[in-house]
Amino acid sequence: MWYHTGAAGDLNNDGFVDVVGATYIWLGDGTGNFTNTGISVHDFGVEPALSYEILDINNDGFNDIVVGTQEPGPDMYGSTSSILLGKSTFGEYNVISLPSTETTDTMDLEFLDYDNDGDLDILELRGIKSGHDEHSTYTFIHLYINNNLTFTLDNDVFSEAIDGGYLLGSYDKNGWSRIKIDDIDNDGVDDIVQENHNDSNYNGLKKINGKWKKYQF
Repeated sequence: MWYHTGAAGDLNNDGFVDVVGATYIWLGDGTGNFTNTGISVHDFGVEPALSYEILDINNDGFNDIVVGTQEPGPDMYGSTSSILLGKSTFGEYNVISLPSTETTDTMDLEFLDYDNDGDLDILELRGIKSGHDEHSTYTFIHLYINNNLTFTLDNDVFSEAIDGGYLLGSYDKNGWSRIKIDDIDNDGVDDIVQENHNDSNYNGLKKINGKWKKYQF
């Protein structure tokens, strides 16, 4: 199975936690047992899937699946990262494709109402091979601004999040691979922080005077 990450949430509205991972939906029975439904996000043209989140992004009472994808093929750039909008009938989804980012690798997804309009906007951490060696990747945070489920790509808001690919010196081989939004320094303002190994000279973004800036927490 094509496995990278997974996400948990109730997908069939039975009150039990379900899982999406390895492209498939696995239904839980509330006792720790999960059954593969055979329903894959690939069935809806969203492939190859590598990162997932489950949430009700349009507040209609049905959980949705946000899926980050790898590049569509060798030496091709772009993405088909998408949202599978849940319906009252389990296993049926309307698909919204997010704008192409011209990058190759999906790493992680997070959510924030960036413009305070009541709609959750999507942050996708993505990367592109730098060409220095097979393990070196530049990573970026792309912002998809949500206006009633119409999404616009903005690469300027989090432009300071670029990392890896030896951009910040000979030691800075790896970009970020997981991010988290939280008030890490307890100042009442949410921050964006890297969750795992870091070989750069900063490990997050802090909102300073209305702008997201590189920051070492």
